[in-house]
Amino acid sequence: MAQAQRSREGEVKQKDLSQHYLDLYQKCYWAPLTQMKSSKPIFIKSAQGCWLTDFSGKRYLDCGAGFVNVNLGWGQKEIAQVMYEKAAGVMFLGPGFIDPVQVLLAEKLLQLMPPELGLKKVFFQTGGSEANEAAFKMARQYHLQSGHPTKYKVISHWMGYHGATAAALSASGRLGRRVRFEPLMPGFIHVAPPYCYRCFFGQEYPSCGILCAQDVARIIELEGPETISAYISEPMSGSGGQNVPPPEYFEKISQICKENNVLLIMDEIITGFGRTGKMFAMSHYNARPDILVLGKGLTGGYAPLSAVVTTEAIFNAFYTERDKDKFDHVITYGGNPVSCAAGLKAIEIMERDGLVEKSRLLGEYLGKKLGEALKDHPLVAFIDGKGLRYKIELVIDKKTKEPLLAPHLLQRLKQVYMENGLIGSVVGGEVASVGISASVSPPLIIDKADLDFAVGVIKTALDEVVKKI
Repeated sequence: MAQAQRSREGEVKQKDLSQHYLDLYQKCYWAPLTQMKSSKPIFIKSAQGCWLTDFSGKRYLDCGAGFVNVNLGWGQKEIAQVMYEKAAGVMFLGPGFIDPVQVLLAEKLLQLMPPELGLKKVFFQTGGSEANEAAFKMARQYHLQSGHPTKYKVISHWMGYHGATAAALSASGRLGRRVRFEPLMPGFIHVAPPYCYRCFFGQEYPSCGILCAQDVARIIELEGPETISAYISEPMSGSGGQNVPPPEYFEKISQICKENNVLLIMDEIITGFGRTGKMFAMSHYNARPDILVLGKGLTGGYAPLSAVVTTEAIFNAFYTERDKDKFDHVITYGGNPVSCAAGLKAIEIMERDGLVEKSRLLGEYLGKKLGEALKDHPLVAFIDGKGLRYKIELVIDKKTKEPLLAPHLLQRLKQVYMENGLIGSVVGGEVASVGISASVSPPLIIDKADLDFAVGVIKTALDEVVKKI
């Protein structure tokens, strides 16, 4: 009897504590991507593996792996330990000083690179947006110091997303993220995305001739190749729709860039480190990037860290006797020793536990289960993905391809997710031409039982949405 009483008192105390935190949230806090007037977040008390637990004891399976960065799940004590040890010692160093863990991580990253790409140098940053900013500046300064001072423009595509900072946002093609901050930086040009379902040219694959790649060549010609510095793309688009491009797309883009002395920047912030069933998604295609941008999964979500990896040829443009030729770019916490320690241990765990291969195998299982449960669903146009990165294209009408954009329907979808203990997301959905999809991108440590649970909840949620139409 006394134990039951203490348990009830504990439950009340936890609820009171949660309300206390909510009061502080509403009084003091400003959350990103959130309308604060109506926001009532769920406060998380603990996390382990792929599951989060709130203060009421309810558990949630995170099928978004945080921001698609918690590739190793929660509670990796080995990573926490090396971070603690580094933080208790050399937790920060300024210019001119290096902790060994920084160069060890750089060496390890280069060992992971496909050798035929010739990627030989690593420049660390803190987050993905910053890494893309650095990549744009690196490309600009490279051309300037290589005798091509007029090459400054960057080509990207609509539906792509490359970050929230000024240049990264200017390169991004997501209307909702851009519109409130326009006019953005000059020199950023957008082309049609490799999105076959709603082809911007009204064509069908494969008879289209990959017009989306030809459009890049056309834009380079019209703008003048002497003005184009770089082309940037995600191997699979992220928050702009999660689209898988035609298999020939990046081979054609690589050739177009090479012919016009345009640097190809591959943004693998989301898709890197096993997410798509290969260490890097570019390996699904015959792509030859000059600059590779990494982030998110680099530390498994345990510390902020990103990296810009490039070739010896680009590096050599900065490697001269003149001090002014150095790469004049710095972020205070870029390549922080604590973060580098986390990154080195995260990669060790990935390799030791075979998580890249696990992602591939579980991705095949996930694709099969999604197909069995949803391929004939009235709201599902198609299902596509690689590894543990899948999209479910949502439509109101399969014949007209009208996307599921009604706010009350999307709200119901998310509501049913949460009621049933699933954290999921929808991406795209800003305008009809880019569509909208449900995203399934869990931690790479997930098991089949949890994938079954996720697929079941997604079907339940879509069935509930049908009732509201």
